[in-house]
Amino acid sequence: MSVPEQVFLTEAEAAQYLGVSRSFLRKARCYGGGPRYCRLGKRAIRYRKQDLEAWAEESVA
Repeated sequence: MSVPEQVFLTEAEAAQYLGVSRSFLRKARCYGGGPRYCRLGKRAIRYRKQDLEAWAEESVA
């Protein structure tokens, strides 16, 4: 059985992928309601591509 490859995107890449602003993602992290994210260290934020896709699907429904 193979493990699916995880693709991590920066905040700028995630915003472009979703078609939203970086400001939107920052506010969503602060107030909730946005896609899941990972914090690497104190400052690095990364988004898994599959989490972005799942969030987008939930938001449309």
